[in-house]
Order: sequence, then structure tokens, then C-alpha cells
Amino acid sequence: VKDFSNMNKYITIHTAQWPNGKPLDIRDIDRWHADPKFGFVRRPEWVAKFNPHLRHVGYHFFIKLDGEVQTGRHPDELGAHVKDANMDNIGICLAGTDKYTKQQWDALKLLVADLMSSYPIVAVKGHEDWPSGKAQGKTCPNFDVAKWFATKTPEDKNIL
Repeated sequence: VKDFSNMNKYITIHTAQWPNGKPLDIRDIDRWHADPKFGFVRRPEWVAKFNPHLRHVGYHFFIKLDGEVQTGRHPDELGAHVKDANMDNIGICLAGTDKYTKQQWDALKLLVADLMSSYPIVAVKGHEDWPSGKAQGKTCPNFDVAKWFATKTPEDKNIL
């Protein structure tokens, strides 16, 4: 029996802060996160066994415009996406800034449901909802995550 008492209790949703509707891939995120100002480096043992072509990405999942869900870090691997709150926290990033395609919204809903059935998730938040996110002035993912999570329906202003 797997002990879930100290793993993946949170899901945090992010945005790539990239022009809405412009294609983006997790390899792009990996290149960005390689910048020393981020300092995101995956542990060698995780790189060796999961996505060895991605050495810096801080997120566990990335959702492209067409709804394709790309994996970054393994869900059991420590993320690098919320300062001071990466323990027990799965990071999902959406391509865009504040408007997302129907395919992205559908993929986000399915991914969150799948993660909730696999892990003892107690909260789904936006990056801006964490104390460090507030302190950093984050607005990511630029929609009300609690409202979306309650209804699983995006507001019209957030649909591309």
C-alpha cells in the first residue's frame, strides 16, 4: 500500500505569460527555466528515469493550445513552480496569459480530475493564491481558480 500521507496534496495552476494563441511547447519552458535567474535544475536521478531531455522545467504538466498535455517533471518529483511551497504540490502550466482555448480548458478539467483520483489532493490553487505568489505580485493564471474549480467552467473573458 502506497503511503500518501506526505505527497501531492495540492495542485497549482500557472500560465506561461506568453501571447494568447501563440504556440508553445514544454521544451520552450525547459529552455526558459534553464536561465540561472530561475535556478531550476532537476535532480540527476529523476532526469535519468523520467523525461531525460528536460533538465530544468519546474512544472509537472504543460497544456498546449490544442489541449495536448505534455509531461515535465514526474508527479512524484519535487517541483520548482511556487517559491516556498513546492513540497506536495503538482504544477500545471497553460500556454497563454489570460485566455485559453476550449481544448486547454477541457484538458485542464480532465487532468485535474485524474490527479485528484490518483493523489489525496486537498486544494487546487492559482500561483497567485500562495503567500509567496502574492508577495511576488503574481497574477498567474489570470483567472479565478476557486471559481473555475467549483464549476469546472471558465468565464467567457478567459476563453480564446
